[in-house]
Amino acid sequence: MRRIVLLLALACGAATTNAGGILTSSNQSASYMRVLSRNASTDMDAVYYNPAGLTLLKDGFHLSLNNQTLFQKRTIQSDYPYLNNNSYSGDVTTPFFPTFFAAYKKDKLAIFGGFGPVGGGGGATFNNGLPSFETDAASIPTSLSQKGIPTTRYALDMSFDGSSVIYGGQLGASYKVNDWLSVSGGARLIYARNTYDGYIHDIRINPISAANPGGGFVNANLFFKTLATSAANAATSLQPLITNNAGGLTLAQAQAAGALTPAQVAQIQGGLGSNYNAAMTIAQIQATYNGISSAFTTNAAKVADKNVDVTQTGTGVTPIIGVNITPSSKLNIGVRYEFATKLKLKNDTKVDDTGNYTDGKETNSDLPAILAIGIDYRIIPDLKLTASLTHYFDKDANWDGKEKFITDNLYEFAVGMECNVSERILFSGGFMYIQTGAGQGYQSDISYSLSSHSVGFGAGYKITDQLTINSGMMYTQYVEGTRMINYTNVGNIKETYKKSNIGFSIGFDYRF
Repeated sequence: MRRIVLLLALACGAATTNAGGILTSSNQSASYMRVLSRNASTDMDAVYYNPAGLTLLKDGFHLSLNNQTLFQKRTIQSDYPYLNNNSYSGDVTTPFFPTFFAAYKKDKLAIFGGFGPVGGGGGATFNNGLPSFETDAASIPTSLSQKGIPTTRYALDMSFDGSSVIYGGQLGASYKVNDWLSVSGGARLIYARNTYDGYIHDIRINPISAANPGGGFVNANLFFKTLATSAANAATSLQPLITNNAGGLTLAQAQAAGALTPAQVAQIQGGLGSNYNAAMTIAQIQATYNGISSAFTTNAAKVADKNVDVTQTGTGVTPIIGVNITPSSKLNIGVRYEFATKLKLKNDTKVDDTGNYTDGKETNSDLPAILAIGIDYRIIPDLKLTASLTHYFDKDANWDGKEKFITDNLYEFAVGMECNVSERILFSGGFMYIQTGAGQGYQSDISYSLSSHSVGFGAGYKITDQLTINSGMMYTQYVEGTRMINYTNVGNIKETYKKSNIGFSIGFDYRF
């Protein structure tokens, strides 16, 4: 039909590209990708996962630079009966997802900072559109056919470029209270930016009527305008009869009285189609024609070309506190709590033919509070087991009412292991399960949240005593989700949502 390009980073109420909550991304390092459980980390990515654990670093200045390349497959299936396609597939590609961490450790004190995308990111290409973009156009052929205008097909041209990213710049400090307890405090400055730039153009249909006797494709907007004008002209042509007190006559009575010719009667009847019945008076016929003209004018507006060019931005601050407990040389426990981030996104609207993005309007898009707990246990010197639990308080966030469709808070549980095969090389692997709390009312073909299972594996290589390289791979399979949507004159229709992810990472940790 046509190529439709949709770049959806989906933090417009969206899911993140990989692991994490509904609006946040927890995949923040190469080490995370290879083990999936980092909430008790005492390496450089502890800046994000376990800030209090940074007091266990060696004294000195530490840097960490990481990048991930992420790929996602999305499939939406719709049972809406009039669509040209019932399956819509898209590919999300995020070639660059960089994060940066730095820390200075001296004796009992560590000062740290970090920067990276903590939510959003990515883009999707859907070659055959999305259901919500097409249902109105898809209904036109059936609606016209029911009104006596045989129509079998539709087509349209569409493009929508959207991006969404939430950047976070973090600063803080950690302090070692005693041999087994460390604490941390800090904050993350959030900057969110969403962009929407797209159009729906040239909706076309193939009606067979006096306005399109050949039955070929015509522009739906122009076709409805033609019908609206014809109906308005027909109503106007009846006004002399009504002025001459013939408004109470039927067409048969007007013909018998010589006020109308048989050809005129046939034309008036034909113009009304299935809306005509023999008992209608001329005044009623005029009112019906006016009603038809108004309806076709409304339809013409619905299928007119539409353009959108909008940017949304907002800032917020996330206070973060943490505790690290080391009861023994084998056991380490990390706890991190991120307070809820109040975030309002303000529209900068250049063009909006949809009426959805009023210039200057603000919408709430809070980042929920997060509680993260991790445990690392070293069974033997060369083998460590790790487990992490992260809880996202989505039900308490302000999403302008959309949070009412959150039935339970999202949580993720991960387990992993690291094995040192030599002094310089370690291998690792992990498993993670995410349980979403998004109910059916939250889901849509543009933004949906699904439970998932992930596996990750990779390696760390200590090139020198100062430089370590980490690399990892992560695969995620999402649990299929559904939503029932009620369409007027159609009934309840099921939409099905599917996703899968694969990601690759590399990171460099360096100590001066």
